Amino acid sequence: MADRSEFQLLPNQQKSLLTIRSHQRSLSFILAIAFGVLVGAAYLGLRIYRSSIVRQIAIIDEELQKVESNRNREIESTLLGFNDKLTTLAKIMAQQSFWSQGLRKFSTMIDPKIRFDSLSVDSDKRTYTFKATADSYETIAKQLAVFYASPDILDVLFTGATKDQKTGKVQFDLVVTFKSGTFIYTAQK
Repeated sequence: MADRSEFQLLPNQQKSLLTIRSHQRSLSFILAIAFGVLVGAAYLGLRIYRSSIVRQIAIIDEELQKVESNRNREIESTLLGFNDKLTTLAKIMAQQSFWSQGLRKFSTMIDPKIRFDSLSVDSDKRTYTFKATADSYETIAKQLAVFYASPDILDVLFTGATKDQKTGKVQFDLVVTFKSGTFIYTAQK
């Protein structure tokens, strides 16, 4: 008779038809099959993910082609040229004097009792040279004090004054030097 650890296929015996000898061999076989199924599932998942990504790329590519076909290149080139000109203009404006702003500031500092006879502006030296008439020496002194108190003014040169005996008015000459950058254009924010 055969050994009991092995299996027999005899009809009169009531043993199971298949008896596995070792539990360790069956465990490694099951693990190998499970690993194979896991690798297959991962491969299948990656293929599905890849195909969905490829589909999304194709849709985006179609949309980009539609946008590209609807572009008006003539208007785009005009706008790009305009943008370049604006950039250049901004650079030029940043380096130039903005005299309307300077005159506005200067006019707010002038006493209403003073009347200009002449005004000369030198942008390189940043100076206003003027001859004016005031009603009194006191008005001239107040005007000089306003100029000296201004943070925008670097220097004030009073070159002289003469009183008109007929009218009683005082004529005087001033040279006002402004700090650099006082009248430089700055973009409004």
